[in-house]
Amino acid sequence: MYAGVFGRPFGVPGTACGFGYADISAQTGGLDRISTFLDAKYEFTPGHEVFFENRYTRIESFGRYAPAVGFFDVAADSPYNPLDISGESYPWPTQPDGTLAPFGLFHRFVGHGPRDDDTVRFELDSVLGLSGTLGESDVNYEAYLRSYRYDGSEEGETYILQSQVELEVERGDYDLTNPFSQDPDHLAALGRMAATLYRDIITEYSAAGVSLDGFAWEMPAGPLGWAVGAETATEDYLDDYDAFREAGNILGSAGNSSAGDRSRWAVFGEVSIPLTDTLDLNLAGRHDDYDDFGSAFSPQISARWQVADTVILRASWGEGFKAPNLTELYQERSQSFNDVQDIYRCEAIGIAEDDCPENQVENFTSGNPNLRAEDAESFNIGIVWEPLDDLQVSLDRFRIEMVDGVDVLGFETIIELENSGQLPDGIVIERGASTQPGDPGALVSIVRPFTNQALTTVEGFDLRANYQHSLPGNGGVLAADLEATILTSYEEIPSPADDPIDYVKDEASGAPAERIEGTLRWSRDVWTANLIWRYIGDHDEGDYEDQSTWDVTVVWDAPWGGAISAGVRNLTDEDPVIDRVSGYNADVILPLYDVAGRVPFLTYRHEF
Repeated sequence: MYAGVFGRPFGVPGTACGFGYADISAQTGGLDRISTFLDAKYEFTPGHEVFFENRYTRIESFGRYAPAVGFFDVAADSPYNPLDISGESYPWPTQPDGTLAPFGLFHRFVGHGPRDDDTVRFELDSVLGLSGTLGESDVNYEAYLRSYRYDGSEEGETYILQSQVELEVERGDYDLTNPFSQDPDHLAALGRMAATLYRDIITEYSAAGVSLDGFAWEMPAGPLGWAVGAETATEDYLDDYDAFREAGNILGSAGNSSAGDRSRWAVFGEVSIPLTDTLDLNLAGRHDDYDDFGSAFSPQISARWQVADTVILRASWGEGFKAPNLTELYQERSQSFNDVQDIYRCEAIGIAEDDCPENQVENFTSGNPNLRAEDAESFNIGIVWEPLDDLQVSLDRFRIEMVDGVDVLGFETIIELENSGQLPDGIVIERGASTQPGDPGALVSIVRPFTNQALTTVEGFDLRANYQHSLPGNGGVLAADLEATILTSYEEIPSPADDPIDYVKDEASGAPAERIEGTLRWSRDVWTANLIWRYIGDHDEGDYEDQSTWDVTVVWDAPWGGAISAGVRNLTDEDPVIDRVSGYNADVILPLYDVAGRVPFLTYRHEF
C-alpha cells in the first residue's frame, strides 16, 4: 500500500503490499460487432457505369481493469502516517508557510472494485464514382468521391477523484488501512470518491480523385501503357475528454482534449514499357503535398524478365513518404501501469539480470506535435518458377529501410537509452531517491510520447507456392497454398548515437524469424472446404516457444445467391504462448497470438 515519501520512490527496499491485478483484469475485452458491406455497379450507358461502395461497422466493447491505483498526498500528521514526524529520526520537510509537508501515498482502491470501461464505435465509409472509356478512344477513366467518419464514445466506471480522496482521508471518513471496511462513514466516502469518465473521438475524412489510363504508341515489342491521376483530401480530428481528467483530478486514468486538421493533394503517374518480347520495365512516381508537412516525391522502378517459358525474374526499387497521422501528433496523455524490468538499476546495485524483478510503473503515452514524416526505401528481387502446369513457386528477397519511423518506444529500449544518456526529446523518466552509492533510484513514472526512430531496416525472404489438381471423375479440385516469411534481420537504431539492435539475431520477444501459413482446399460444385495451418516460430532465445494452430471452414454456395460458411478457428484450442521464464508476469504478445482459444463460427454472405 505504501510507496514511500518525499518524491514517491516506488519499489524501495522494505516491506510492501502487492496486488494480484491479473486475477481481475481482462487481457482482452468483450466484443460485439455488426458490419455491413455494399458494392453496387450500374451501367447507365454502354461503356460507362456508376459505382457505389458502403461499409458500416458498429463495435461495442467491454474492458475490465484492476481497481484504480495512484499517488496522492496525505497530511503529515494524519493517523495513517506510519513514519516519525517529530524530527528525531530524520528532518521532516516543511512547506513555504512553515507547516509540515504532506507525504505521498501509493494506494490501490480495492474497496471500489474493478474499473469497467464500455466503448461504442461507429465507422461509416462511402465511395461514389464513375468509370468508363472516353469517347471512341482506348483511354479509361475513373473519378470518385469518398466520405469517411469514425465516431467513438467511451464511458468508464469506478475511477477515483483525487481531490475527494485527499478530503475524505483528511476528514477521517476513508479508512486507508482497511478499504473493505463496512463502517457507514467509510462506505459513504467510497461513493463520494468514485467518478464516471467520458470520452468522445471523432474523425472525418473526405477525398476526391480522378485517374486515366490507356496505351500510347506502338513499340517494337508492343504498346506502351500509361496511367496518370490526382487526388485531394481533408481530415479533421477531435478527442474530447471529461472535465475531471482535463483538470488532472483522476487516479487510474489520464488524458486531455485535443484536436487537429490537415489537407493534402497528390499527383501520380506510371508507364509500362515493353523493351523486348520478354523484358518489361515499369516506371512510377507520386508527388504529395501536405499543408503541415511539406511535400515529397516518391519514385518507383520495377522490371520483369521472362527468362524461359517456366522462369521469370523480377526486381523493384522504390521510395515512400508518410506523414504522421493526427492521433500521433495531437493525442493527449493517457495513463497506464505496466510491468517494467529496470535492468539499468539492477546492474547499478549489483542484482543479476536473471534476478531483476518486474514492477508496475506509472507511465503515460501521448502524441508529439514535433514529429517528422517517415521516409522509406524498399528493394525486392525474386524468381517465379512453374515446373508444372498446375504448380507455381516464387521466392523473393526483400529489404526495407525506414528513416524517422513513428512509434512509441518500448520500456526496455527506454531503459537502455537512459543508461547511455541518449533519451530522445520528449521522453521523461522520474526516479525516486537513491538508496546506496551508484543507485539511480527506483522508477516512479515514464512519459513516452510518439517519437521518430532514427533508422529501421527489415530484411528477409518471401516464399509462395500454389498447386491445384483435378481429382478423377467428379471428385472436384484439390488445391494447396503455402506462404512463408523468413526474417533474416530486423534492425533498429533508436537514435543516431546508438548501436543497432537486431531483434531477430538478438532473439528479442515479439520478433519471430518465421511466420508460415498453409492452406489445403477442396472444392466441388457448390461446396468448398479449407484446412488452414498457421505457424509462428520461437523467439526471445526460445523463452517463447513455437506455435501451430489449425482452422477448418466449410462453405456452401446457395442457389439464391447467398453463401453459408461454418467452421472452427483454432481447432485444437491452443493457448497463447507465454514466456516460460517470466510466465504470466510477462505480457501476452497480442499482435502475434490469439487469446480467444477455440472459436466456432457461422456466417452468411449474400450477393445481389
